[in-house]
Amino acid sequence: MMLTRALLGAERVDSRSVGNENGHLTVRIEHVFQSKNTLYIHYSITNLSNQPYRITDPVVTQAVAPQATVSLLAIPRTQLDKHLLHKVGKLNERPISPVRSEFSKEDVKPGEQVQGVIAIREQVATPTIFHLTFGPQRSHKVQAVMVF
Repeated sequence: MMLTRALLGAERVDSRSVGNENGHLTVRIEHVFQSKNTLYIHYSITNLSNQPYRITDPVVTQAVAPQATVSLLAIPRTQLDKHLLHKVGKLNERPISPVRSEFSKEDVKPGEQVQGVIAIREQVATPTIFHLTFGPQRSHKVQAVMVF
């Protein structure tokens, strides 16, 4: 029953503004699902570089943006690109410990895409910002920021 609710109740996250950059990794937050006490975040990582990448569990933070120049209420379920993140402004973040983190494959070869899910055990009020940070790819950050 829970699996059925999760599959039917998952909401798509708008990540259209996040572009694919050749030579880098792209993290897309695909779907979110909130049960009574857990938020599930489904993401994908695409390797557009010429080097393999090893996925690690992401560091997850929950954030507020006290100086935002854009209304977060206007962009729910949206992944923020660099431009929109700049409009949101400085984030005041607090770390969150996911209760579960899984991905379909640990090593991502060039040209491959991997799916993953993290579970956060708390009821989340909207709008809330989540920041997922994975291990770096050389000197580039591997991250995604979304408004829930």
